[in-house]
Amino acid sequence: MHPPTRNLSRRRQLLLAAGTALCAAGFAALPSQASAVTKTFGDGDGRRITFDVGASVSVGLYGQVLANAIHGGEIEDVTIRIVSQSAIRRLCGQGAAACYSPTRRGAQITIPNIGAERVKSALLHEYGHHIDATRRHRRDAQGLDGTQRWWSARGMGAKLNTRQVAYDYSRGWSRSIGEIYAEDYAWLNGGGGRYAIGWLSQPSQSILNAMRRDLNAPAQAAQPGNSGGPNRLDINRRGVLAPGKVWSVPFGLRGLGRRVTATVKVRNGGGTRTVSADVVCNGRRVATKTGNRKNLVHVNRANLGPADCKLRVRSHRQAVSFNVTLTLRR
Repeated sequence: MHPPTRNLSRRRQLLLAAGTALCAAGFAALPSQASAVTKTFGDGDGRRITFDVGASVSVGLYGQVLANAIHGGEIEDVTIRIVSQSAIRRLCGQGAAACYSPTRRGAQITIPNIGAERVKSALLHEYGHHIDATRRHRRDAQGLDGTQRWWSARGMGAKLNTRQVAYDYSRGWSRSIGEIYAEDYAWLNGGGGRYAIGWLSQPSQSILNAMRRDLNAPAQAAQPGNSGGPNRLDINRRGVLAPGKVWSVPFGLRGLGRRVTATVKVRNGGGTRTVSADVVCNGRRVATKTGNRKNLVHVNRANLGPADCKLRVRSHRQAVSFNVTLTLRR
């Protein structure tokens, strides 16, 4: 996902992608635009790149950006939707300049109609989410996780173990593994502009070579598991709360029609009012639940987004240990 600046250099806020949108990611199909037509562009290897655009929009230069980027057969499973710049906020969320979203037919990238050169870095970044979503995930992944050789070359395992990065956005946009991968993909393909991950150096030649080796291999479908694929993100947390204290985890919803579910399991609770949980989006509480006799709290809320949100867990009268599973779906 790509917040705007004056020239689309990549200064970003806390977002979810997956696609991501993930960020990444966005996690839902977006509504069709009025008077849209479908146009296609050949990538030079017999594959079609599909665009959903206004009748007067020429797709040639946009198509050439993707045709020149490293890709495989997954390019036929995404639609590039080009809309007015004023529509981006409504479709992708406040602060976003572009977004990636799974749909029932595959996936969709939404970008503004401001010229292929100005939007090139955003388009490549969002396509990086598509690359990520259509490759095999690590067995223990809890979100988009890049590709195998890139993971090793970037030292992601060590960074994850020391909490420098996360699968989700709990440590901020720039520390989401999926966003780092998408930014590295854009850099690999000459996205230009400023490298947006401010705390991390731009990818070295060895990292770029590792990505090339990953992407020149045949694509493998993402496997089901903790990551849930591009349509779902699971966030798992645990902690201890003192009486009357509140714990929270932030997340973003980039697109319409998202579902948020959360389960809080209290390990040493003392009844139905031990803990409660609520979801707050754009400063407004949209769901709240208290515990049941099994010391469980269930929150289930559909039709949310775009929004910046957080899940809050509150201990009412005693110190408790808890586990949280937060699931975001399209």
